[in-house]
Parts: sequence; C-alpha cells; structure tokens
Amino acid sequence: MNMNRVDFDPRWYGAAIRSDNWHFHRRLFERCGLVLAPGEYSAIRRAIASGRAKRIRRRERASLYWVEIASARAFVAVMARGGRLLTVLPTSKAILRWKEAAELPGTPEAVHRPTAEEAGSA
Repeated sequence: MNMNRVDFDPRWYGAAIRSDNWHFHRRLFERCGLVLAPGEYSAIRRAIASGRAKRIRRRERASLYWVEIASARAFVAVMARGGRLLTVLPTSKAILRWKEAAELPGTPEAVHRPTAEEAGSA
C-alpha cells in the first residue's frame, strides 16, 4: 500500500497548527495548492515585520503583502493585520496590477492550482 509515499519531515514531530492560524493555512492550500514547510509560517511573519515582504495595498485595518513561499518558489498575496496573517487572496488582475505598480518580483504562475477533487479531499 505504498501510494506515492512522501517521507515525513522530522521537523514536524511535535508541531501543530494553532486553531487561530488554521484559516490562513486552509486558504493557502485551497487557493494555491501549497502547504508550508516547517518554520515557513514564522518566516512569513518575520518577512512582513522586517519589511522584506512588500506591502502592495493598505486598507483601514489590514494590509496586503506580496510574499515569497521559499519551499514552493512561488509568490502569494497575504492579507495581514499587525503580526497576524489573516488570509491568502487568490491572484486577481487587480493584485497583479498593484504588484506591477510596486515593481515587485515573482509571478504567481509557479503556484499549483488544486483541482476541485484535490481541494475537496483536504
């Protein structure tokens, strides 16, 4: 019963996704087909706090950042408020226009879009 076995990353032993962060992880998979590697959630938060992740839009209570997911070699649009990652937005024409206006690198084409079957089985 070895169905395309992927070795478990030992850095995940003892790790858990907190319930208040679950929405972010679920949207990342649902909209981009990505699962973060161990430590990447914290790395995204640090990138936003340090300014390495560039803000492409500011709203009254939250900001939209263009963030690189290193393990996937892809960029995604992340909505955050303070130090909290709220959600991942699907790449739209508006987001791409804002990204281009800010002269930011990266293309979302590298991101795998899950099929309805894949998204439903998560």
